[in-house]
Amino acid sequence: MSKYLVIQSFVGSGTWYPTNEDLACLYNNSLIPSFARYCEKYGYGHVVYRDQIPLIQSINEKSDSNHGNFYHQYLSALNHRDDDVDYFVFPDADFYITSDAKPFVETNYIAGDLWMESSLVKKGLTSKTFTAIYGGIQIMTKEAALSLAEYLESRMIEHLSDTTPMQLHPNMLIVGEWLTKNKIQPDPLLFAYNHILDDVGLEDREWTSWDDQASFWHLYGKRKSTQLEYVLQHKT
Repeated sequence: MSKYLVIQSFVGSGTWYPTNEDLACLYNNSLIPSFARYCEKYGYGHVVYRDQIPLIQSINEKSDSNHGNFYHQYLSALNHRDDDVDYFVFPDADFYITSDAKPFVETNYIAGDLWMESSLVKKGLTSKTFTAIYGGIQIMTKEAALSLAEYLESRMIEHLSDTTPMQLHPNMLIVGEWLTKNKIQPDPLLFAYNHILDDVGLEDREWTSWDDQASFWHLYGKRKSTQLEYVLQHKT
C-alpha cells in the first residue's frame, strides 16, 4: 500500500490579509484536527509546521509582506528526505475534512487542478507556453516534492541576492515556473479533493448534489468560521 505524508503549515496569523477572526483557534481546534482524523483513518503521516523558516522570514522582510509563507509547507518537505514515503500531500490549512472522505489518489508525478486559460491570460500567459496549477491541495511523488522544494529554495536564495525577481503572490506562478521548466504535465485532481466554499453570498447559498459528494472542504474567504458552520449544518 502506498505511503502518504500530509504536510500543513500554520505560521504567524495564518493568513496574508487582515482579519478579525481568531484563525489560530479555528485552525487548531477544528480544521487541522479534521485532517489529523482523516490521516489516522487511512494510516497516513501528518505533520504541521508552525515555526518560521529563516529563509522565508528573509523573503518576507524583503517583500514587506507575509507572502513568503505560501511556500512554507513545500520547503518543509526537505525535512523528510529520508522518510519512507511514496507521496507528499500539500493542503492549505483552511480545509475541513468530513468523515466520508475517500483515500488519496496516486499520481505519476504531481496531481492538481490546472489553471483555466482565462486565469493565465489575466497574467499575460498562455497554456501553450506556461503550465500552472491552482493552490489548495496537491499530491506529489516524493521525487516531485523534493524537486519542487529545492527549486523554491534556490529561487529564494537568488531573489535575496537580487539576481532574479520573484513574484510571490499568487504563489502558484512560481510552482508553474518549475512545472514549465521541467515540462511537467500534472494529472488532474478530482473536485472532491478541493471543494471550494466561497464566503460571498453564503447566506443565500443552496446545498447541492455536488456538495453531497464533496468531503475536502476548502474554506476560501474571510469568514471561515461561518463557512464551517454552513458545512456542519449538512455534514460532519
